[in-house]
Amino acid sequence: MKIQITYCYHSCFTLQEDEKVLLFDYPNRGITSSLDEKIRSIVQGTELYIFISHAHGDHFSPDVTKFSTYADETHYVVSNDIPKKTFIKKTADGGNNNFIQGRS
Repeated sequence: MKIQITYCYHSCFTLQEDEKVLLFDYPNRGITSSLDEKIRSIVQGTELYIFISHAHGDHFSPDVTKFSTYADETHYVVSNDIPKKTFIKKTADGGNNNFIQGRS
């Protein structure tokens, strides 16, 4: 088993193993279009797991949902301080998405 780790920005990084990608803490600022393209190419056609540790802007952007359109299947694992109603609206694209929210 080979795992590829890609540092993106601040606390954002990906872990890739075969056809699974884990994306951690995509921030609300500091991401360039070229970095977005790099992340899109990593998640393309994979089973994507998006982890959001908490709602601060340097660890969470609602725009992270855009990557679900490139993945074959997406799972969201988010902290309980992320507004679930807003997040569900952003992900209600008819795609194959699973949502798990932490408890306090």
